[in-house]
Amino acid sequence: MSFLQTPYVPENCRHVFHQYTIRISSSERKKFIEYLSDSGIESGIYYNTVLYKQSFCRRFGYKDGLCREAEKATDEVLYSKLEFVVDVDEKRTKKVAKVNKTDHLTDFGGLLGKIDAAVIAVPTGYHYLVAKPLLQNGIHCLVEKPFTLSVEEAEELIETAKTGNLVLQG
Repeated sequence: MSFLQTPYVPENCRHVFHQYTIRISSSERKKFIEYLSDSGIESGIYYNTVLYKQSFCRRFGYKDGLCREAEKATDEVLYSKLEFVVDVDEKRTKKVAKVNKTDHLTDFGGLLGKIDAAVIAVPTGYHYLVAKPLLQNGIHCLVEKPFTLSVEEAEELIETAKTGNLVLQG
């Protein structure tokens, strides 16, 4: 696949990648992402906009072209879309959804049947209450730390994930 650029590793060196970033020409990227998806392979990036162009950096007065290589990379690295933002606070949900150009919900029950995985980023006391029904419905979960408030809740989530052959990370 000559249109792919893989990370550079010097000769006589070995590297253990935390993140293996592939660059691809912007004209080929969408087609390649579809190919990966059809093959069951997820792809993503941390930022699809250069940091200095994001709204929180506007106050610093950075000009376009400041980091040309970084700008080029945002057009060439693989990405995946944030599908939903879920929060009980509808105002906050709408704001985050607008920035990320995605859908928003105020009840995670609306996700069932629409997603394969979820990141649980709620106050710790709700981790178990959110993760348990998602796991019971076949949804892989990444739960922020601390995992749960009790060992019993943690063990129950782990057992539910094992039973459903699901990924549960915490």
